[in-house]
Amino acid sequence: MKILNRKKSSIETQWIYALIGELCEIVTGNTPSKKESENYGDFIPFVKPPELTNSLINCSDDNLSRIGVKKARILPINSILVSCIGSLGKVGMNSVPVAFNQQINAIKPSPMFLSKFLFYQAQSYEFKIQLDTLASATTLPIVNKGKFATITVKLPPLPEQHRIVAKIEELFSELDSGIESLKKVQEQLKTYRQAVLKYAFEAKLTNQVENNELPKRWKIKKLGESLNIVSGSTPKGINDIQSSGEIPFYKVGDMNTHGNEVYMKKANLNLTQDEVNSLKVKLFPKGTVIFPKRGGAILTNKKRILSSFSGFDLNLMGAIPNENIDGLYLYYWFQKLNLSKIYDGSNVPQINKKNIAPLDIPIPPINEQYAIVSEIESRLSVCDKIEQTVEDSLKKAEVLRQSILKKAFAGELTRDWREKHPELITGENSAEKLLERIKTEKEKTRSKKAKKK
Repeated sequence: MKILNRKKSSIETQWIYALIGELCEIVTGNTPSKKESENYGDFIPFVKPPELTNSLINCSDDNLSRIGVKKARILPINSILVSCIGSLGKVGMNSVPVAFNQQINAIKPSPMFLSKFLFYQAQSYEFKIQLDTLASATTLPIVNKGKFATITVKLPPLPEQHRIVAKIEELFSELDSGIESLKKVQEQLKTYRQAVLKYAFEAKLTNQVENNELPKRWKIKKLGESLNIVSGSTPKGINDIQSSGEIPFYKVGDMNTHGNEVYMKKANLNLTQDEVNSLKVKLFPKGTVIFPKRGGAILTNKKRILSSFSGFDLNLMGAIPNENIDGLYLYYWFQKLNLSKIYDGSNVPQINKKNIAPLDIPIPPINEQYAIVSEIESRLSVCDKIEQTVEDSLKKAEVLRQSILKKAFAGELTRDWREKHPELITGENSAEKLLERIKTEKEKTRSKKAKKK
């Protein structure tokens, strides 16, 4: 057993470092067979890692039936759930009984170790570092039940646990209020962006509306009749290329590369002209607007512009501007579209030319297109600056959250309280006595279980 000694003013406080497996019962979840539909219904929430968001859990996307519950592991309320496969360290605490899957290790509550105290401690950087250290050195990080039990946690006297939780929640309440306001601003910015794009193609940004209608000089045409819609291709052998050339060949993943937010400038694969010729790679001109056409990437709703003569693979589709349609005008028109509502509705999302070609696009004279683009960019640049400020503030809020947790579990938030209430942290109330009682209670529970067996 390790003892953490600290002197604050005239009082000595002793917190115990203990293994979490010494203090609590740990359970790993499981998944009732999904092939047996009778296992699922609406009786009890079935929790998975994405639903662990450092908050209380009272519902989930999936639910078990009364039959499924018999095949699952059920947690009593106020258990702590921690994701331990893949994305490590996502934390939740259940306010209703729940079942949970095998990617989660759960800590059952103890009357002598305050659940909320452990819930907040599990969110701390110190706890997360231990998880990362314990993870198997494999492609998929895993911390099994045995390793999870060796995580070290801090055990203060029980009255101090209550006081620490109260201080954390007081400070988090103020912080969460600010975060909620920032997230509202983010939602308002999304709405504003869509409004700007909507008004742009209704001639309202440039005040060209005539009797609530588009100007007569604007033409409404089918996209497929106005420009060339193309699909990429993935020639056999292209993935064996060493990327030594200067002609970019883009894949969907390149759309996430930093610097490619609007114009595609960086590719992981770059071809020489000889390679383009030998593999018969299709190349498309600068200004082509590209977007995903297959798989879940469609749901990301990303659109980009080629910044140079480039190729792209069969999971991407493009629209090529011409002398009648400016590239940026076309790009912002695509930004207005929600691709996830256009695809053909199949189990594997896919957009084909037949889904895009019939869409109506307003085509004003080219000079008006330039003016519309200018108005859009003027407004969205202001929007971008506000959005960046909000994102920076949210990052600072997360840093502040960790700072609060660090001070809480270093005893700094309760320093004055300890000085005023020494009787609540010494003698029978001390952490050492608390640990003894916890171990005694665990031994009694083990004995009862053994007798039942």
